Amino acid sequence: MRRIRERPAVAFATMSALAIAAIVVGELIVNGTDIGEWDVLFDSAWLAVIAGLWLARGLPGRFAAMIERLANRGALVRNGQPVTRADIAVVEAELADEARGAEQRWGIVIGVLIALSFVAAKSSVLPAHPALGDVLVSVVGAAALGTVGGFLAGRVIGRMLCYSTLGRSLERRDISFQASPGHVDGAAGLRPLGDYFLRQSLLLAIPAVFLLVWSLLLLSPALHDYARWRAPYLVLLAVAICLEWAGFGAPLRRAHRAMIRDKSVALVTADAVLGPEIARARRELELDLDADRRAAVRERLEQLSNSYREIDEMPTWPLDRSLRRRATLANVAIVVPLALQVSAAAGNALSV
Repeated sequence: MRRIRERPAVAFATMSALAIAAIVVGELIVNGTDIGEWDVLFDSAWLAVIAGLWLARGLPGRFAAMIERLANRGALVRNGQPVTRADIAVVEAELADEARGAEQRWGIVIGVLIALSFVAAKSSVLPAHPALGDVLVSVVGAAALGTVGGFLAGRVIGRMLCYSTLGRSLERRDISFQASPGHVDGAAGLRPLGDYFLRQSLLLAIPAVFLLVWSLLLLSPALHDYARWRAPYLVLLAVAICLEWAGFGAPLRRAHRAMIRDKSVALVTADAVLGPEIARARRELELDLDADRRAAVRERLEQLSNSYREIDEMPTWPLDRSLRRRATLANVAIVVPLALQVSAAAGNALSV
């Protein structure tokens, strides 16, 4: 355990290699050396789990760094004043405790869902009166292995869903997001928040993409042996899409509301203060001024105009427009095929 703590990447790489070796050995024992006879669906699912766990390494550290960056740039305030390090430490400690509980709960939930999927898929191909040994190996054993993978993935998903409640945790401490017009990051100072949850959405998209790809591949006659998995995979895909939205869209919408609020307040000031000052400077430029005074007024007018423009054009999302558009298109690319497949399956069921 001490070595694992000191060198987590090496430890995780070792465990991943052992898991992959176990998959290969299991296939050799059950299906022989002909790779064409291996269970590609089962193997690819485990590889997706390992890849997701690998990419999720260091998640707590990145989350803590994101909160610290927001605090350092004045994007987190309490009663209009920047928060202190002690305020942030309290929030981080509360979320760490909640994350540990969320890991266990969601690990169990996802594990049970995967187990039920195995039972539904495997039971459909059992004979009318199966032998106990066949049931134990084909259904119970496979469901147990699936549950392990679901539990491991569910723990990471639970932590990410807990992190998505950051806005609510801040509100409990009377801390709110503070947007800054004209901030150099292009997202009113909240870019670290958007970047973190964008990365989190990519992690949450791994199960959704895996399930979507396989749900489409299972339409092929060449994979008719796996056709029984299509219905469970469509159900799991719907769950994965909901989890991705909860871990990405929900926290960004909370920040979006705060940014809209701050922009509205800033626009009031811009219209009431900057607008008249801009008009006054323009009228003064129409007068007969000496060169120095005219240059000073022009510089003042440019500063006022830039300030007004920054407020008027202040973004209301913690992501720049291009990233937001790509994220939206990616989600549409997942949701639309699911909707089409579900509607086609419902139509087939009604026709029967």
